[in-house]
Amino acid sequence: MRSKIVFLISLSFLVAILCVPFSWAAAPSKFGFFDSLKVATKSKWGEQVAQELKRQGEKLQGDLEQKSKTFKEKRDEYEKKKSMLDEKAKNKQMQELQTLQMEAEKIMRDSQTQYNQLQEQLFVPMRNKIAEVVKEIGRKDSYDLILEKAAIVYNSDKVEDLTDRVVRELDKVTPASVSGSGSKY
Repeated sequence: MRSKIVFLISLSFLVAILCVPFSWAAAPSKFGFFDSLKVATKSKWGEQVAQELKRQGEKLQGDLEQKSKTFKEKRDEYEKKKSMLDEKAKNKQMQELQTLQMEAEKIMRDSQTQYNQLQEQLFVPMRNKIAEVVKEIGRKDSYDLILEKAAIVYNSDKVEDLTDRVVRELDKVTPASVSGSGSKY
C-alpha cells in the first residue's frame, strides 16, 4: 500500500514536471519592431529637430562664407598689387592672408564641432523619449520583444510593425519647440 502511494506521488510529480515546460511553450509570443529613422522623420519632434538643425547649419554656413569671402577679397587684392609691392610689404600681406586662412579653417572646424554637439543635444532627448514610448507600448500591450528594424535580418508576417504607432505616441509628448540654445526638453 505504501509503495503504491509513493508510486502515485512520484508519478504525479513527474507528470507535473513534464507538463510545466509544455505550458510555457504553449503561451504565444508577441513580437514587434519599429523603424527609428522613419519615426525621426515622420514625427513632429523629428521635424522640429530637422528644422532647428537646418536653421543652425545655415547660420554656421553663413559665418563661414563671410570669412571665406573676406579671405578671397584680400587674396585678390594682394594678387593685383603684388607686382607693385616691395618684399617687406609682400611678406606682410602674405602673413595676413595666412592668418585669415587659418582663421577660416578654425571657424570651419569649430562650426563642425558645434553642429555635431547640436545634433547630439537635439537627438538624445528624442531618442530617449522614443525608447520610453516603445517600452510603454511593450508593457501596455504585453509584447515579449520589440526590436529596432535595423537589427532585424528576417521577420515573418506575425511580427508587428509598430512604427506608425510609435510616431503617434511620440507626437503626443512632443515639446512645444526644440532649440539648440541649451534649453531642456
